[in-house]
Amino acid sequence: MLASPQILPMSDMRNRHTEVLEKLTAGPVFLTRHGVGEAVLLSNEQWASLMEYIEEQADAIDVLKAQLEIARGEDVIEAVDISELEDFARGERLST
Repeated sequence: MLASPQILPMSDMRNRHTEVLEKLTAGPVFLTRHGVGEAVLLSNEQWASLMEYIEEQADAIDVLKAQLEIARGEDVIEAVDISELEDFARGERLST
């Protein structure tokens, strides 16, 4: 279950930044200015996790695009360096 969003006024970041940063252990902190969303703070771990998820989704989209091209009978074979295939086999992303 996701924790309730932590929503704080921007002034808390200025006046109580240490406390605000400590709140990051519970999840993102949403900062508002005059009651309107202004920014979102993430911990380094949250950022890394988000970036990893985005990369995984991008890879999944690439696979789906290739499957669609194959289904359409389009040529999807590209020259790939053997070292790239070895990297891919180890779980590393292929360079684009």
